[in-house]
Amino acid sequence: MYKKANEEEEFEKKIKDIEKNGEKEEKKVSNKGNGKGLYVKGLDNLLIKTAKCCNPVPGDEIIGYITQGNGISVHRTNCLNVSKLMQEHNRLIDVYWSDNTTENYAVEIEILAVNTNDILKNVIQIIEKSKSSLLGVEANVNKQKLAVIKVKIIVKDYEELNKIMNSLKSAENVLEINRKRG
Repeated sequence: MYKKANEEEEFEKKIKDIEKNGEKEEKKVSNKGNGKGLYVKGLDNLLIKTAKCCNPVPGDEIIGYITQGNGISVHRTNCLNVSKLMQEHNRLIDVYWSDNTTENYAVEIEILAVNTNDILKNVIQIIEKSKSSLLGVEANVNKQKLAVIKVKIIVKDYEELNKIMNSLKSAENVLEINRKRG
């Protein structure tokens, strides 16, 4: 009798272990993502790409659009193209940011400032202090004689981007700062 009860207890323990391992395995697979920090719950091995029109970063609110032959294109919910995509609501899919992404993301920021001799230098110094990589800079003067500076930087997530944008906003002579919406 003892042997039988002990065997049943061990059998139940093994079943619970298998169930636990199965749950862990399922979580791993469903959150594996695509190497870019994106995943669709319950689906694996999908082609998921961030849309170049709006360059989403972890922390942004996003939506996935099922393309024809090019996988899922991920847009920020405030992207200008999303209203057009919403017309085909049957092709929209929930996409999520993975918690453990190590990917970096390119983001474009436009700065409107008083055109002073050192405004461009100040903007670049702020970005350097943030330890973010600067990919490109374009500076012009508009019809109102204001400096329009477009910078492309590399960030790891929305939090880092927000810190940089706040630093730029507080810089002397900066009037406005916007992230490219696409």
